[in-house]
Amino acid sequence: MIKAAEGKTLQWACKNCLNEKRAIPANPEAQTFVDFAPYFAYFDVSLQCSDCGKEFIFSSKEQLFWYEHLKFWVQSRPKQCVECRRIRREQKRQQAEK
Repeated sequence: MIKAAEGKTLQWACKNCLNEKRAIPANPEAQTFVDFAPYFAYFDVSLQCSDCGKEFIFSSKEQLFWYEHLKFWVQSRPKQCVECRRIRREQKRQQAEK
């Protein structure tokens, strides 16, 4: 953890950010991590879709769901926006039906 804090990869939030709802608390014990520090808080993150190129928000609530309920590795991030993910799922479903 000390290396993560020194390397600025430790994600935590101050009381003001939590009180103002700019961040939500995380449960590191519920996360899957090995070579990447766990999250102590989640913030909305702006990402760029690899399919359409548009910016999209990976919300703090979505991160909590990904990392604590679905148990994705904490270093994983979505590559596509929600719309492009839906399109890909639909294409895969249609391929499976053929």
